[in-house]
Parts: sequence; structure tokens; C-alpha cells
Amino acid sequence: MSGALLYDGLDYWARHAPDRSAVVLDGEEGLSYRELSLWSDGIAELLQQSGVVAGDRVAITGANMLAWPASLTGILKAGAIPVPLNERFVAAEFSDLIDRVAPAVVIADEPRAALLREAAPEVAVLSMEQLASVRTGAQPGWVPVRVEPGALSLIVFTSGTTGRPKGVTFTHERQMAKYAEFRLIEATMVAGMNILMPFAMQSGPGSLWAFPLTTIYGGTMHFVRKFDAERLLEIIVRHRVSYVNGMPVLYEQLARLPAFETADLSFLTMAQVGGARVSKELTARWRARGVALRQLYGMTEAGGLAIVASEADAMASPDACGRGGMFTRVRIVDAEGRDCPRGVQGDVRISGPGFTAGYWMDPDGTRQLFDADGAMITGDIGLIDEEGHFFFVDRSKDLIISGGFNIAPSEIEHVITAFEGVAEVAVFAVPDAKFGEAPAACIHGTGGLDADAIREHCRQRLAGFKQPRHIFFHDGPLPRMASNKIAKRDLAARYADKLDTESAAAAPAATVDSA
Repeated sequence: MSGALLYDGLDYWARHAPDRSAVVLDGEEGLSYRELSLWSDGIAELLQQSGVVAGDRVAITGANMLAWPASLTGILKAGAIPVPLNERFVAAEFSDLIDRVAPAVVIADEPRAALLREAAPEVAVLSMEQLASVRTGAQPGWVPVRVEPGALSLIVFTSGTTGRPKGVTFTHERQMAKYAEFRLIEATMVAGMNILMPFAMQSGPGSLWAFPLTTIYGGTMHFVRKFDAERLLEIIVRHRVSYVNGMPVLYEQLARLPAFETADLSFLTMAQVGGARVSKELTARWRARGVALRQLYGMTEAGGLAIVASEADAMASPDACGRGGMFTRVRIVDAEGRDCPRGVQGDVRISGPGFTAGYWMDPDGTRQLFDADGAMITGDIGLIDEEGHFFFVDRSKDLIISGGFNIAPSEIEHVITAFEGVAEVAVFAVPDAKFGEAPAACIHGTGGLDADAIREHCRQRLAGFKQPRHIFFHDGPLPRMASNKIAKRDLAARYADKLDTESAAAAPAATVDSA
């Protein structure tokens, strides 16, 4: 992989399969490899004309559109470092991150461009709509900048689940090593395959994983302007999608569609799921349609995906995330850093190719991310069983400590999700005068959910100290962060003042029921 850069795959396929679709938006309009390569050349030259030089940061934000992947690649071809920013940010959030990365230019769609010109008037802003003028390519004789493979290739800001968002950095060689390992263990990753990316392009799954992975393998990435389960299922069927990566909520919403029962899913050979525990009911429903949901374990700092269950492992042990990668290793350690016995929960440490080069301008945070052996301290709790299967238990920071007992919110969520009518659930800690903390469950579902019935459901399946002390019914889907994970801290803050209120047991949306 010596000398390889991330845009090399795109340009290779532009030469060898120029008319193959590289990206398709909403199942309709798209760009071929030749078109995407030419447009990214034009954007790179335009950035250079705007003063961008190798090593500069170029921020990028906006709703999903075809200019997004072209801009991401164009930044790399200019020798610069893409910095995706959440398009939902307000002016103060944009201003904070722009101060931290000091971009030479910001590329944004028109609504965000106007906001950024106000939030950061000192920074040059190019609107994505303006980029249409360079869609036919750069001037004759222009060539992309060749940086060293160890140069930074991306700065992805975390969702801020544990505090202020951190800028997670990657290099060309680290990203290439990650994709190479994935290809070695996934024989179905072949040229011409169709990949569905149901997230925002600015997210880690979009800019760090799906898009560069697709262009290196010569596939076609399908993405959408906004999440719509019916549209996504239509894309999967019509375009014979073979690879989907999503959270449980994606697969839950697809499985609820009437068309799901008869949809042709025979091409879907790699359905990966992560970010939260998956219910046995959901796994069984997809398996009945011939699709094995393959649980993965990963985090932004690990390059997105660290390990994923093989199809055979997913069939044998549906709750497990596999048995490690070809080069990626997983350890479970106790508080002293000693390996835990098989079947015993402990802290998850991982090591392997493609991990972050560190946090942007945060040497202390970078040092704290790795242990003395160079393994990443994930902040997660997991276990490895006797057969070597790895199980994710929960985030250590999400653990609820109630009366001296450690409670994993995911265990309670797993139980409540199985209750008929529950669409989404988030369990988090709330203050408790007697036990210090107690579990609270925030539920979104169909009308008529009954708090007492849910409590009885939990009593039959959970020890007393694990049963939710409070049940909240939320009006509409639960709020999510850029990573598509449920924003539990926002929910905890939103319902904090309702802990002492009582409501009817047959709770409509946005009501509270306390035991």
C-alpha cells in the first residue's frame, strides 16, 4: 500500500470502468466514475485558486447531495484535509469548531453557507451550488496533489456523547489499511456491488466508511436526501443492494413495512448492524426473510468498524459481534488491566490497523486514549465467551449504579424493545434519593402503550433493581445525534423536571409515568 492515497481508487475506476455509477442519490440521479473524477478535479483546482495548499483544512457541511462526495474527494486532491461538520449545527457550534480547526475554506450548501458567513465572516465560504461551474473538470494539464501516505486525510468530530466533541484524525495509510483488512475477510466485497449508505454524508459512516470504501472497491454507493424507510427498501430491491450498514432502528423500520414480507432480498448478503443491541425478535424476522443481521462493533476512533460477525457466526450466535478481525484484536480486562476470564465482563481494549492517529490539537486526550501496550481504551464494557465470541454490553459511562448494583441500560432496552408497539426506547440514569441512581426508560411507540403493562413485562424478565423506576412516553421519534445514536443526555435533561409527576397509566405521547 506504499504511496497509495484515498482518491486513487476513484481515479482507477474512472479509467477502467468510466461509465459505472459511483454514487446514486435517492435511487435516481447519480454520477459515473468518470463524472465524479472530473468534478472532483475541478473542485480541487477551484480550492487551490482560493488559496488552499497541501495540509490546509477544508470544512464541509450540508444536506446530502451529489456535490458532497465530489467535494470530499476534491479536498483530498488539493492535498487538503476534509473536516465534515454536522449540517444541523447552529451558528455558535459552527463557530466553535471553525475556531478549533481554522479551515482555509468552508464548502457548504446554500442554507448553511449563509449561516457560516454570519458565524465565521473571516473564513472563505464556497456554496455547493457554485461548484456546478467546475463539474466538467480542471484545466488541461492539472494534476492532483500527491501528499505522503502518512499525511492527514480526515478529521471527524465525535458526537459529543461524553462531553465536548473531539476531532478524530486519520491518515491516508491508516484508512487504506482498514479497507484492505475488511476486503480480506469479506469476499463479497467486489467491483460493481451496490452499497446503501442511509446516513448523512458528514457522519463517520458516510465520510469515513461507506464512500471511500465504495470507490476503492469500484462499487456504487446509494444515499438519500432524508431518511425514508419505504424509499430505502425500494432502493435495496430495485438496485439489488448487497451491503447495508445501519443501526437497529433502520432494520426495525424496514421490517415494519408491508412490502418487506414480499421484497426480493436475495442480493442482500451483508446486512451489518451496530450502535445498539439488537432484539432477538428483529433478528428472527430478518432471518425468516433469508438475511442474517451481522452485528458489528466499532467507534469513530477505530476507523468506524472494528470487528463484525461473519455470516456463519451471525447464524450461530446472533447476539455476538464476531471473533475479531484478521488483524484487529479484542481484549477484555479488569480494573488493573489484567485479562478477564472467558465469560466475565470487563473493559474492552482493541488494537489493529486503521485506527485514529489521535485527537486534533489534543495531546492529553490522545495519550488517554491508549494504554501502555498501545491498545485503544474504548470506554466500553464487553465479554468474550468460551467459543471466542465477543459481546458488547454497554458504554461504561452509560452504566447506571443503583444501590451498589451496576445496571447496563442496553439490557433493559433489549427487554422493552420486545414489547409490542414499542418503536424505540432509551434507558438512562436519573437521580434517586434512596439508591443514588435509578433507571428511567423513554419510549416512542404506537398509540395506547400502557406503562403498567410495560412494567409487568419488565418484572417477568428483569431483576427488581433493573426495572425502570420511571417510564416516559415521547411524542415522535427519539432525538438522535449525527452518528444516529439516540441522544440520551438530551432526553435525560428534557425529562429531569418531570421525575416527580404522575400521569395516567394509559399514556399518550409525551407523558410521564413514575412508579
